[in-house]
Amino acid sequence: MNSHLSLGAAIRLLVVAPSVMAIVSCDTPRAAEPPVKADGTSQGQLAADVVDGSPLHCVKIAILQDQTESRNSTRTELVTPAVLEIAIGLLRETCGELLVGPIRDKTNRPLERLVMPMAPEEPIPPRVDGNVFDVRDAMAIYDQKKAAYDRELQEWRDALDERVAAFVQRVDTLVAETRLANSSAVLDAVFRADVALAEPETNTSSEGSRYIVAASDAQDTTRTRMRPLRSGAVLVVANGAGTLGSLASIPGVRGFEGLPAAITWISDMERVKLNSTTLVR
Repeated sequence: MNSHLSLGAAIRLLVVAPSVMAIVSCDTPRAAEPPVKADGTSQGQLAADVVDGSPLHCVKIAILQDQTESRNSTRTELVTPAVLEIAIGLLRETCGELLVGPIRDKTNRPLERLVMPMAPEEPIPPRVDGNVFDVRDAMAIYDQKKAAYDRELQEWRDALDERVAAFVQRVDTLVAETRLANSSAVLDAVFRADVALAEPETNTSSEGSRYIVAASDAQDTTRTRMRPLRSGAVLVVANGAGTLGSLASIPGVRGFEGLPAAITWISDMERVKLNSTTLVR
């Protein structure tokens, strides 16, 4: 057999080779690139954003209303709609829960509770310094998202206003109780609030702050002893006599002259945290 290729065979080989290389290169698997959307992000980026979503800083506040005979001598204020509105105004900006319950000789009554879900997240406008056609497409997508957001936000507000009104009515009924107890189970009321604040959560974050506000002289007249709180809540006592009662030995307990001042302090503290978190993002 002749070991040398003829000129014709060599030409045929050169013609076929590029086709073979093309076939081989087509059969070689490559990592698929995620499609780029009109707003400049990719499907892969979107999935990563969902997985890496930052936790919500939800606030929970439990207010305990003294309903014992000692509240008049210690100038303890009642929970009013104005006080509730201070707390609700904060939770509208964050998320969380507001709870109200009585301090009596027994703590058999469940807490009145208002859950405040996170408001819908407003879409971010796209950049307008890119290709004019890409910007046009991105703005069209943004306009659709913004319209949907406006509808969702109004629905969120309407549903929340309805639940707030019902909650305030229930609290008014609780506070209107005129039969005052002869003894004060302050610690049992605190423990009940602590259980509620420490409950496991499914759609919010446990990284937020917790507060238990006792509108009371906080003097427990039962044989109950203080124990550690599971929720890590900050204890706040509000009364005109300036006493901390049975909670005086608790590290970090705060005292206020009145209930509005106590709730306003909580609101101001949490707004500082909220603004700091927004700046970091």
